[in-house]
Amino acid sequence: MTTKSYPSQPAVPSQPSKYLRDVVRRNRQGKTAGTYAVCSAHPAVLDASIRQSLADGMVLHVESTSSQVNQFGGYTGSTPAMFAAEIRGAA
Repeated sequence: MTTKSYPSQPAVPSQPSKYLRDVVRRNRQGKTAGTYAVCSAHPAVLDASIRQSLADGMVLHVESTSSQVNQFGGYTGSTPAMFAAEIRGAA
């Protein structure tokens, strides 16, 4: 996975935990609220997800399956620590 540059990035929430608590609060009040979530280890999917969440100033949740990423490298060749570092680098 390569690190991407995103020109003209809007500010993402500076306090993600506070943002997530607000989403829960709004949801419990019956209001529409949510975040972006993706379960993939594919670089194109991750790139598109990161781009969209940055463009919209949203929090992004990224997950992978245990067959994609695990302590032995999964079929992607990434351990959890490697996958997390790749996501942080790409974002």
